[in-house]
Amino acid sequence: MDLKTNPTLLPTPGSYPLTLVDIGNTKVAWIRWADVAAPPQSLSISTSAWLQSSDPVATLQRTWSDAGWPRLDKKFWGNIWVSSVVPAAIAPLQAALPPGSALHVLSSNSPWSFEISLPHPSAVGTDRLCGIEGFLKNFPHSSGMVLHLGTATTVNAVVCESKNLESISVPRFVGGWILPGLGIMNHALTSQTALLPPSHYERAWKSVESSALRWGTHTAEAIDLGIHYGYFEMLRGLIQKGRTLLPPGAQVIATGGNAKLAQSWIEKNLPEVDAVLPNLIWDGMLELSKKAPF
Repeated sequence: MDLKTNPTLLPTPGSYPLTLVDIGNTKVAWIRWADVAAPPQSLSISTSAWLQSSDPVATLQRTWSDAGWPRLDKKFWGNIWVSSVVPAAIAPLQAALPPGSALHVLSSNSPWSFEISLPHPSAVGTDRLCGIEGFLKNFPHSSGMVLHLGTATTVNAVVCESKNLESISVPRFVGGWILPGLGIMNHALTSQTALLPPSHYERAWKSVESSALRWGTHTAEAIDLGIHYGYFEMLRGLIQKGRTLLPPGAQVIATGGNAKLAQSWIEKNLPEVDAVLPNLIWDGMLELSKKAPF
């Protein structure tokens, strides 16, 4: 995990030690601050490899030990804040930590800096909520869209408007769109066909970025170009439609692992995106951690 990509997105935590955990469908990532002077430590593992292992608790503890993290030292971990879109991951995580650890699992009931204007707030993934929190940290009192480009692609809309005569700006999460990510699109295509090879991210981006728009001249290249051109043209269309539902001047921010991977291409070829901020979820989690206890 490269936390230097957008260092301004990582404000100083309010208390030390502090550990953040982002449990996604593809990977589990940790970031930990020991004190104000020390740079953050980071670690990640595959979500499926962890949860499908014969002993998820032992697997997690071994991962920490291999990284030199003293898994049985409660003081090492400090306050632990977790955003998870995999409910089954919470129990083994808690079991792997030292007894009595200060584990805080974020939910729709956490003190977000915005209203969740949806009929079923508890059904919303906290990764989406953390992204909006991070957006508002970087663009206070702004309306916009957060495009989280990960295993799934989510488009999340926040509207900032006047609530009373004093013109107090109250951000509201008003909904969004969810669709497959690049990996799922690739898997859906190649797993259902006999002769089409899978697209590989690194090879695909080298192919896409290496020259101007062109036709693929063999099957693998045609898949690489087709999936990536198609995916980002789809995003372009969604952004254009989303802007019609938002106030003028709304900001469009891309975040997540695929946004980081494609950052240079997005900045050159997708002007509809105002900024690529890969660490937006961490930023949102940090903002929540400063509001403890709650």
